[in-house]
Amino acid sequence: MLCFVAAIALLLPLLLFYFLDRSRKVHVIPGPPISDPQSGNTPQVGEAGSLPLFLQKCQESYGDVFQISLNTNKFVVICDPDLLKAAGMDGIGNRAAEMYEPMRPVMGGSSLHFVEAEEALRRRSHYHKVFSYRSIEQSTFVKDTIIGFDEMLTEMVEVGGNDFVEIEKFAYKPLFKVSVEGIFGSIRDPNEMFEFDKGYHNTMDLWMDYISGKRTGSIIDDPKFHKNMTILHGMLKKLLTERQNTSVKDSERAVDSLLKSTNDPEALINDAFMLLTGSYHNTVNAVQFGLYYLARDPDIQDRVYREIFDNISPTVTAETATLAQWSKLEYLKRVVDEVLRVMNAGVLLTRVIPPGKGDRVVGGYSLPEGTSIIIPTPLLHHDARLFPQPEIFNPDNFTPEAVKCRSKLSYVPFGFGKRLCPAKNLALVELLVGLGWVVRGFRMELDPNVGHVGVKYGSSTYPDKQIRIRFIPR
Repeated sequence: MLCFVAAIALLLPLLLFYFLDRSRKVHVIPGPPISDPQSGNTPQVGEAGSLPLFLQKCQESYGDVFQISLNTNKFVVICDPDLLKAAGMDGIGNRAAEMYEPMRPVMGGSSLHFVEAEEALRRRSHYHKVFSYRSIEQSTFVKDTIIGFDEMLTEMVEVGGNDFVEIEKFAYKPLFKVSVEGIFGSIRDPNEMFEFDKGYHNTMDLWMDYISGKRTGSIIDDPKFHKNMTILHGMLKKLLTERQNTSVKDSERAVDSLLKSTNDPEALINDAFMLLTGSYHNTVNAVQFGLYYLARDPDIQDRVYREIFDNISPTVTAETATLAQWSKLEYLKRVVDEVLRVMNAGVLLTRVIPPGKGDRVVGGYSLPEGTSIIIPTPLLHHDARLFPQPEIFNPDNFTPEAVKCRSKLSYVPFGFGKRLCPAKNLALVELLVGLGWVVRGFRMELDPNVGHVGVKYGSSTYPDKQIRIRFIPR
């Protein structure tokens, strides 16, 4: 008996050391195999159809933390909001610039996309006031949004009559006008705006051709690219100069904060390009998805209409509408949030473990200083652990009770922390007021031939087919 007790006494410390050591042990981060060190997993991304779809397959195989290589750049992917919080991602401002390198010729190397965290924070600090809800309320942005959506609806009804119309054909021009007015406070000649819109889409189509391999060589050597960028930058220079020379302004706009943020002419143009294209390009896609889901589900559409009818007087016009009126519409806010969730707004976010702060251990894996992190927004927004039945459009995913049960990093359509999109409030107001204004004036019916509309990934997220809707005046 004494021998047995003595043996246990000798073995117990060894057993404790073994199991404690195993609990502390940092494992090798798993990930898909690489056949060529120069291309990494890039060929597999092409086979999957897009980077988000490739990351989804990786998560299914390797769990919530895995590593991938895109060409020669290595990334650790974290798919769980609690692990993101544990890694301190919400306190990190530096992005993985190598992820955005293909966008450098379009966005410009001095834009907020590429500058270091301190410079980005300094510039962003100028936008806090102008993009606050109070500043938006004091501006004419709500009126401008309603006028823009009215123009879109008028043209769709005139062209379509009682038939179904393709939303995309009618959305870009008036919503681009809303963005120009909201950011620059002045409306350019319609023909000039049309040229800018055409130049932007030609540029992005060209960029996608080079990224996908349809075109070989470098985009910066392409004369068409330089022609388009000359058009885009020329208009932006005019808008900036006009605003600088305007002595009497109706209210402060984003362009005023932009002009205060830097004296670098190149940075001014690059950031103006980022603000304008980001505000209208992504919003147009969100509007298309929003109208699709509202038209597809008459019950949700009717509930939005009843909320508007109960809270906003029928006599309210574009001239008398206020943000305070629309801010009362809690169910419509949930619809907007659900649209942004389902369409995977944001696509991908990145961070870099900063130097001098030590390594991070997340989920049993060591993340050394300098590690580039990918945060896959679509995987967070479609995680059944966070959003039950994630493929179903359900605004009740954003009831106060449901939101309290999730980490704040579960839903990040505008990014988070130090890299939160500076124009987040502007986009939310445009979607809230614009979609609400459509429902207030029209009952929508979806063309039954459209069927299910999914997400197509590119420089943003797009509907994967044309959305056709009939608009019936109420």
